[in-house]
Amino acid sequence: MKMNTRSIRLAVLAAFIIGMFWTLPCFVPICPAAQDDTETVIVKLRKTPVLTGVDGHQVAGRRGARLEKQIPNHPEVVLLKKSRGMSMEAFLSGLKVDGDVLHAEANLIMSIPNPTPDRVFSADEVKSLSTAQGLPSDPSLSWGFEDINANLVTACPDGSPLVAVIDTGIDYNHPELAGRVVKGHDFHNGDDDPLDDHGHGTHVSGIIAASANNSIGSAGVCSKARLLAIKVLDSDGSGSMYNVLQGIYAAADNPEVRVINISLGGAIGTSVFHDAIDYAVAKGKLVVAAAGNSNDNYPFFPAFWAHCTNGVLAVAANGQDGCKASFSNYGFWVSVSAPGVGIFSTLPNNSYGSWSGTSMAAPFVSGAAARMIADNPAMQANEVASIIKNNGNTNLFNNSCWLVDSAPYPYEGRTSSFEHLDLSLAMSAVSGTPRVSAPVVELVSPTNETSYSTTSPELSVAGLASGDTQIATVTWTNSRGGSGTAVGTDSWSIENLLLYEGTNVITIVAVDSLGNQGTCVLTIDYVPVSGSTVTASFQISAKQDDAYEIVLGGGNSYTQGSSYIGKGRMVGYRFQGVSVPKGAVIVSAKLSQFCKEYPTKAISLLYSAEAAGNAASFTNVKYTLSKRPRTKAAVSEQAGAWVKGQFNTGADLRDIVQEIVNRSDWQPGNALNIYANDQGSQSYRMVTQFDGKPAQAAKLEVVYKLP
Repeated sequence: MKMNTRSIRLAVLAAFIIGMFWTLPCFVPICPAAQDDTETVIVKLRKTPVLTGVDGHQVAGRRGARLEKQIPNHPEVVLLKKSRGMSMEAFLSGLKVDGDVLHAEANLIMSIPNPTPDRVFSADEVKSLSTAQGLPSDPSLSWGFEDINANLVTACPDGSPLVAVIDTGIDYNHPELAGRVVKGHDFHNGDDDPLDDHGHGTHVSGIIAASANNSIGSAGVCSKARLLAIKVLDSDGSGSMYNVLQGIYAAADNPEVRVINISLGGAIGTSVFHDAIDYAVAKGKLVVAAAGNSNDNYPFFPAFWAHCTNGVLAVAANGQDGCKASFSNYGFWVSVSAPGVGIFSTLPNNSYGSWSGTSMAAPFVSGAAARMIADNPAMQANEVASIIKNNGNTNLFNNSCWLVDSAPYPYEGRTSSFEHLDLSLAMSAVSGTPRVSAPVVELVSPTNETSYSTTSPELSVAGLASGDTQIATVTWTNSRGGSGTAVGTDSWSIENLLLYEGTNVITIVAVDSLGNQGTCVLTIDYVPVSGSTVTASFQISAKQDDAYEIVLGGGNSYTQGSSYIGKGRMVGYRFQGVSVPKGAVIVSAKLSQFCKEYPTKAISLLYSAEAAGNAASFTNVKYTLSKRPRTKAAVSEQAGAWVKGQFNTGADLRDIVQEIVNRSDWQPGNALNIYANDQGSQSYRMVTQFDGKPAQAAKLEVVYKLP
């Protein structure tokens, strides 16, 4: 997205470009330092060699240079390498006065500003991630999907358009993208294998077109779009401007390409760069470009040309609050904003990661454009651009959310006025696009109102869901903890919903077969009756809550499976949302662990718990498990042979839980950590098998009397 600015400043290049800026309306007179190849120059001939007979070889020969490359089907755009003894200043000056040369410009180095993602997740880790219930049924759906209201639009149809991704390449083997990637050219390595060896291009591609409803990872905005992989950057995320130009011309000359995503750019907009963008637009392509990550309103190319070229969209980045991302550029030349902070998407080698930048915002717009074109193939690029710009949500320009800026010379007085991308509004504005209404969710029992009070810790809720098309699923979440899928669809029910003392906000979401969502909210106030007995069950719901530590080695970690292997092994379980009231009288507390294998010897365990009102996660700890504060209460168990493949109930932990809930800082809904420490039996037993089977995680059952 951003040019790699360094200390090298070429005086002749600055003078040349500044002179050019003064004469062209789409440029401004600024020239930051920029690194170039130092040996090569991009030359555009005044006319094609077919018409004049003059080619790059002849021009190079006259200047004592060598023809390095020429763009296929565009022999008038060539790369010349100067002779070793000639200065760049003399080489550029000589080319500038050559009658056959229209433009001669240094071959600038371009790069992405953020070389690595915010965080990378393995495929196994992704399985344990979850987001709000709903469709698409992709467990790690990026927040940006709903931020642009893509969830309110019908699913992407078969035969969706081809989107060119000019970047570091694409991992065309990734299961979220496989089968829909067209292999373009690798202009960096000079071959026809544009496999991503960096990650940026694959991440961008997933935002556009990751498969939907496949129960893994995230989903792209246009999940059935095809992608043309064009690699112009190397494994470090940088490459020459000439490679970028080659990529643009290749995408423009592909008759199937409708959208070109360019999540890179630079602070200098050269003439040959502008000519390539204009050529792509003239060929009917919509160019979507990242606005840059410099937190300023100075021109960033090619995005800046959106203000003077209808068919180019410049995309700024917003956070989940809809306001400007701290790094994002802004300005009168920006067309629209889109999500760009902590965006979850695909990475090479079947992995995933979250990444931030206007690089991530641009593909949301590219995906939205592809989705619009999928339903309306006759739409022209300028029509799509106009609809996206004029049918978004209003951004708040108040100097805290978005800046009330003033453009630099010579555009003083122009200020930002762009909107936030809304795919649903854009689709509604497209002539002939049917709008499917969101499902309607109704409550039937225990009330048809929006609020209800009860003295019972468990409650069954039922209702109806209807829509323009078939209801696919109904899900629920409790603001105090817990979520799941209701039984049934048109007529649904939630059985034995566990409540927490106080206010519980239950959100029910119905999703139809096209992905449209409708919701209703039921607020339940649970006021327990003193002296009644309650049985509450809790289960581990995430891999990181099932942890182990080998005390003897001094290290600690967490894994998808835990086991006892010899003296010193400690297993920790973190139960979230424990709804036991403060001061409740604990009748019993039992821990059930799933046994995958038989023990080889008898096991001796010592149970204890963390002496904290709200136990911290194992993934972000101040202390190792062995050094955390413990309850005074502890209980031992001499375990016999457990049943393989079954839950086996451990010792009564009543005193341990009692001590915790009697603490002054305990609140219902807090987390509780319980430890089982092997006392030296030298046995082996797998106690949790979490890989794809969270139902086999440890369980805690607490029976208590209300205070």
